[in-house]
Amino acid sequence: YRPLTDDKLLATQCPDVTPFRENGVATDIKITIDKKEEDLRRQTADSSLYCLSNLFEIAVNDSIFEQPAFRFHLHKNKNEPGLLSVLDVSFLPRGEHRLFIRKLKEHADAEKADGKHTAAMEDYIGILFWIE
Repeated sequence: YRPLTDDKLLATQCPDVTPFRENGVATDIKITIDKKEEDLRRQTADSSLYCLSNLFEIAVNDSIFEQPAFRFHLHKNKNEPGLLSVLDVSFLPRGEHRLFIRKLKEHADAEKADGKHTAAMEDYIGILFWIE
C-alpha cells in the first residue's frame, strides 16, 4: 500500500470508502473506548481492505484467483505494513510455476484535452516457485 498513489486510485474506484490509513503522524494511544466507534473503525477497515484488494490481480500460470481473501499484516521485518493472502494451489501439478501479481495503475491521458486519468492493470511482480 502506497498512500501517495493508491489513495487517488481508491478514491476513484471506491468513492464511498474512507482510506483506512492517512499520511502524517499517528499514535496508537487511545483515551476512551467506545464500542460504536470501534465497530465503525472495523467496518471502515473491512471496506478499505475490500477496495484495496481490487487494486490487485493474482494469477498462477494462466489461472486468475477471483477475489482471494486479504488481510492487513505487519511483517516481522521492521513491522512493515502490507497485505497477506493464502492461496490454495493444490490443483497444480508437480513442477515449476509462476505467480503473477498485477496492480491497477493510474495514467494521465495525454491524448485527451481534459487531462483525465485512466487506470489499467500492469505487471507488478512475478515469482517462480516449485511444487514437489
